[in-house]
Amino acid sequence: MVNSMKPCAENSASGIFVARQMASLVELGVEVREFYLDDRTSFIGIVRNIRRLKMAIDEWHPNVVHAQYGSITSLITVAASHAPVVISFCGSDLYGSPTISWLRSWVGVLFSQISALLASSVICKSEGLKNKLWRSLDVQVIPNGVDLRRFRPIAKEDARMYLNWASDEQVVLFNAGVNPLTKRLYLAEISVKLARQRLPNLRMEVINNCTPEIVPWLMNASDCLLITSDHEGSPNILKEALACNLPVVSVPCGDVVERLQDVTPSFLVERNPDKIADALVKVLAEGRRSNGREKVEDISQDKIALRIIRLYESLMKD
Repeated sequence: MVNSMKPCAENSASGIFVARQMASLVELGVEVREFYLDDRTSFIGIVRNIRRLKMAIDEWHPNVVHAQYGSITSLITVAASHAPVVISFCGSDLYGSPTISWLRSWVGVLFSQISALLASSVICKSEGLKNKLWRSLDVQVIPNGVDLRRFRPIAKEDARMYLNWASDEQVVLFNAGVNPLTKRLYLAEISVKLARQRLPNLRMEVINNCTPEIVPWLMNASDCLLITSDHEGSPNILKEALACNLPVVSVPCGDVVERLQDVTPSFLVERNPDKIADALVKVLAEGRRSNGREKVEDISQDKIALRIIRLYESLMKD
């Protein structure tokens, strides 16, 4: 049995991907129990959650405890667990976050590094994240898997009819997430504005707090995905877009360089609005879908689940 540690039940930014990963493990026969932290900021709340987790572990007797984020989440996990601990680092837990104070961000990264040293094994979503760790042994690069059944090519005409979009407009899709500053929304807006000087029917559709069910329709109705983030772990939005054969224009971040290798039409550009705009115009001028789906078949949700299970099994043998 695996005990899955989540920062909080309402963490919609990453919670949907953790839920899908856990569901894929359950499908393959893994028994999963979930544990949520109800307070990660106050000293009293942290102590209480350590006690709560210890009690849950004593009751459930898991073979492995998996912390689905770093920072205080992973530190509480290693402090409470006598079972082997796996920590998944996702991005801001090792890079820091510009949306909180520098001190709080620094402390969060420090907690991540300390808990990584104490864990039985570590998962990083990309090589870039792995290179940020003080620890070097027992670290595996395993990105979130993509659900190829959910994210699949749909005729653009059908998707636009479903969303009630005009058929003659050109649409750039952008994921603002919960941290538009880190995603550099302003850079995307400037770049699209420059591209619109040559493509008058161009507009940008921003994903922000929409339901997960609508995202595959947005991808299939759009003409291009734009990524301008400061940093990423392994951007899920990119892998989902590739599964839908949606062309991508992105700056280097996370594992984007690896994922976009041999994907056409798509472009990897520097963080310059003029160059981003040029890449958008080139992709949109081609007006065709990409070959992205064949490039993400090796990181399907099912295959990633098998890799995680093999990691669990290796810890259970120790």
